[in-house]
This record gives sequence, structure tokens and C-alpha cells, in this order.
Amino acid sequence: MDAHIEQIAKSLYFSCKQFDIGLFYGKMGRCLFFFDYSRVTELRAFEELAGELLDEVMESVCLGMPVGLSFGWCGIGWGVEYLVRKGFVEDDDNEERNKIDEKVMEYDVRRLGDYSLATGLEGISWYVLLRLSSGDKGVRIGEKNYLSDLKSACEKALKKGRYEGILLLLDFLNGKRANYPFGEFFSQIPGEAHYIPDM
Repeated sequence: MDAHIEQIAKSLYFSCKQFDIGLFYGKMGRCLFFFDYSRVTELRAFEELAGELLDEVMESVCLGMPVGLSFGWCGIGWGVEYLVRKGFVEDDDNEERNKIDEKVMEYDVRRLGDYSLATGLEGISWYVLLRLSSGDKGVRIGEKNYLSDLKSACEKALKKGRYEGILLLLDFLNGKRANYPFGEFFSQIPGEAHYIPDM
């Protein structure tokens, strides 16, 4: 085991009681780390800790949350989708993930002037790409009207700069199918000690 990863695990373990539930700096991010870490170490205690963190996250989501990937609906949804895909949790009928999709779709992406990964359209794009790339036909966020608005917003954003998640989503919406680039996504997350699992 890499000593650096063990140090990250210790640091995250002792900071689990914080209140932020977000993906980048909060409980959802720690939850993902400890689920992956439990597989690497084969220690059930880390899986149990991750499960407790997930329960705390799901109990703490609230109606007034922002849409963003860092600490909003997209981040919570991204985390849940990741856990389902990796076989850590079940949501066979998409019920929980579709509820999150509905919250994300409440935000009018056509009026969004924030294109950032943490709180804006770039983060929404990474989330929507993850949901759509599952191949599941029951994905709520795949509604044509929403995707049409999102596509227009993404095309507008590209006139202002280059955004990798937006480019990948537009390629996907234009028929280019590919596996979700988890490694590329994880490398976009800011911070000194983000964990990039071996994909």
C-alpha cells in the first residue's frame, strides 16, 4: 500500500465529522474514497464507515441546495451514480438517482452564466454525461427538452472558453458514444490530496 494513500486515509478518517456534504471537500467525497479504499485494503470497517457517510449525506440533502458539482445536487448525484456503477450500492430502478435528476433539471441552464466545474455548467455537464453514459433508458435527466436546453447552453459556453466536460457531453449528445472518462474527471477536481482510483 502506498504510504501517501495511507496518509490521505488517516487525514480523511479524522475529518469525517465535518458538516459539508459535498463531493469535492465533504462527506460524499470521503464516502467514495472509503468505499474504494475498503476494496483495496479488504477491510470491512472502511466499507461500514463509507456506508455511514453515505447515510449522513442522503439524510442531509435539502431542497435549497445549489445545483453545483462541488457541494450541490450534481455532486451528490455524481457520487451516488459512481457508487452504483462500482457495485457499492444498489438503485436498480433508478429511483434515488432520478429524484436527484429532477432537482438538477429545476435549474434553467440557459440562464446560467457560471461555466465552472465546481458550481457551473462544466460540473453539470460532467454529471449529465455520467448519467447518460450508463446506457440506462430509465434515466430521468435524458428528457429531450432538458437536453436541448443543455446543448444550447453548452454551445454558448464554448464561445467563451474550452471546457472538457462540456466538449465531451456535446460529443456524446451528437452521437459519439464512449466510456465515461473517470480518470480525466478525477484529474479535474481541485485540491492537493484528491484520490484518483485505478480505473
